[in-house]
Amino acid sequence: MNIDGSEPMKSKMESQIGNVSQLSLLCGWMLLLLGGCGGGSGAATSTSAPPQAIVKQPIHGLVSMGSLGFNNQEGGLPDNGMEEINAHPGVYSGAVINVLWSQLEPQSGVFDDSAIESALSNIAAYNAQYPATPVVAKLRVNAGIGTPEWVEALTGGAITIAGNAGTIQIGAFWSSEYRTAWQALQAHLAADYDISSSIAEVAVTSCSSRTDEPFIASLDSASLAAMRQYGFDDSAYMSCLSSAADDYADWKNTPLDFTFNSYRNSDGTNLVENPDFTLQVMESFRTAMGTRAIIANHGLQNPISNAAAPIYAEFQSLGPPLEFQTISPTVDWPSAIQLGLTYHPSEIEIWQTTAAGGQADLSQMQLESWAADLK
Repeated sequence: MNIDGSEPMKSKMESQIGNVSQLSLLCGWMLLLLGGCGGGSGAATSTSAPPQAIVKQPIHGLVSMGSLGFNNQEGGLPDNGMEEINAHPGVYSGAVINVLWSQLEPQSGVFDDSAIESALSNIAAYNAQYPATPVVAKLRVNAGIGTPEWVEALTGGAITIAGNAGTIQIGAFWSSEYRTAWQALQAHLAADYDISSSIAEVAVTSCSSRTDEPFIASLDSASLAAMRQYGFDDSAYMSCLSSAADDYADWKNTPLDFTFNSYRNSDGTNLVENPDFTLQVMESFRTAMGTRAIIANHGLQNPISNAAAPIYAEFQSLGPPLEFQTISPTVDWPSAIQLGLTYHPSEIEIWQTTAAGGQADLSQMQLESWAADLK
């Protein structure tokens, strides 16, 4: 039974990823209805209590972040073929499942988990081939570029802002209508996957727009002008970020991975770094979620940028669980990873390598060494 009293729902792929077999589930129902698995005529035996939800532990090791090509084009879809983990078997502990909100809820209240299930099937296939080094999933739902058209309509229409390559369209993620719809999606996903062993972590992507990172926004003059027409300002954005983790209230057993960057005030003529606000959100997140609060940064490089310095100092203070991703696939990898390891992270996300069709030029030997350092 869930913490909220409802009956647990299981992922369609749990039977393939470390869960009880379908036969065991059938046997359990037969015990309840017939008094035994064989339906014998003997007296009914006592039945065991249903499985209880167990708080999951953060991933420890390297995590494949998947291909991000979909972020560079309007209408692009994530590729969850798991090429990276198959290119480097035995190295990874986790793999990111990238999905768009529009894939999961094409119409209001009409949910479709098939994109997640397909990715879980690919992970299950890998685990069947390499059972000694199984991989678990981190779910990362992209809002921003993945906002469904019906949500954009709720908030007055699509807003055109600068993306990673050209322009993209988003909804007013700071509005109450948007947030209510987003929370309903998270409630649905939590009902399906929170007590499931198939999803080990969930990324906090509330308030995101340009990328999946909540603190990264398009703050150029044209994007700001477009967003301000729909009520965007520092107060609205900061309110969204301050309560971002609350959107995941229905995820009661799954660690939450929240990526932090220095906040930039945008109400004035010039952008002004405001790391103190970021630190407040970080501390509140860790206080509220405890060891389920994975504090992350996706700008790892050596040396650390001036804007990120206060964030990394706070990492030292708060301690694990922490997660890093390098700022790009072409950084000085050995230097960046060695710096990251000094903060004792639980996991580091790796860009798609050249062996899997990506840009990160990394060898099996390098990956194995870093994976060992994290365990």
